[in-house]
Amino acid sequence: MTEPFRELSHTADAGIEAFGKTIEEAFSNTALGMLKIAGVAGTVPDKEKTFSVSAPDRSALLIDFLNEILFIINASGWNPASVKCIISGNSLKAVLKGSEDQSVPDREIKAATYHGLEVSEENGKWKTTVFFDL
Repeated sequence: MTEPFRELSHTADAGIEAFGKTIEEAFSNTALGMLKIAGVAGTVPDKEKTFSVSAPDRSALLIDFLNEILFIINASGWNPASVKCIISGNSLKAVLKGSEDQSVPDREIKAATYHGLEVSEENGKWKTTVFFDL
């Protein structure tokens, strides 16, 4: 099986191109790719956090979803090991499983950006492309 995401190179930033059979799977895989870039993926999941976000469209929804995860990591020292989401219209409910870990991420991601942003469906498969400000 191929990886559900791949890193993209960019001059001063980092990017992810992620895939899924559903939009929810593509969004979750995008988040997992972001966690891998930050070096926080793979902690032991002993707790759960949930949050909801809404946005005017799916592209903005992806950015808000990713930036909320970054806020959780940076503000509370909480590192997700798995990410699942449910999307209804332009609203998203996320379930993160992970653990508290006060260690500093390997790489600081400041924010998900709109540069090169793409959320698309083709032939029943979803793809996202997003770049992060480091």
